[in-house]
Amino acid sequence: MAYSYFKFATPGIAPNPVINPISYIQVSGTPPFCTGGLNICFIFTTVQILGGVPKPIITGALQAEINTAIATLISTPNVYVKP
Repeated sequence: MAYSYFKFATPGIAPNPVINPISYIQVSGTPPFCTGGLNICFIFTTVQILGGVPKPIITGALQAEINTAIATLISTPNVYVKP
């Protein structure tokens, strides 16, 4: 499986934008800085193709990691947040 970084595209897709794969844009390499919304900078996960576009696979474990990172404003191994 391929892994990649994905940047959160503000404002995301409702109703739960931070866990919706369509809310993310694949980036090349490691992102050099944090931008985004809802305190999400980027996530690192496996890639799926939706509508011909690479999107992240957001598993239940990654959802929990995203929610924890947002709640605590502390980055995790796969979720990077801005303070």
